[in-house]
Amino acid sequence: MLRGTAWVPALLVAFLLSCKSEEDKTREKVAGEYVSESRGDGFYVKDALTLRPSGTWIKTRDILTNKGQQPVSPDSGTYR
Repeated sequence: MLRGTAWVPALLVAFLLSCKSEEDKTREKVAGEYVSESRGDGFYVKDALTLRPSGTWIKTRDILTNKGQQPVSPDSGTYR
């Protein structure tokens, strides 16, 4: 009799792993790239924030001035 029902725990685990929490659903909705650009006399700045469904984010900044491209380090982390 156990042989016939041995698949039940495996099916239950698969079902629970396939369920998405409200947090997972929200992450999928907000995932994407958000960009802000600023221009002024002699400069251009582009900020980009990328949110991933996994809960990680990356922020990049590009700065272009009369002196050329300015180095900026990206930042990253996790969000909830």
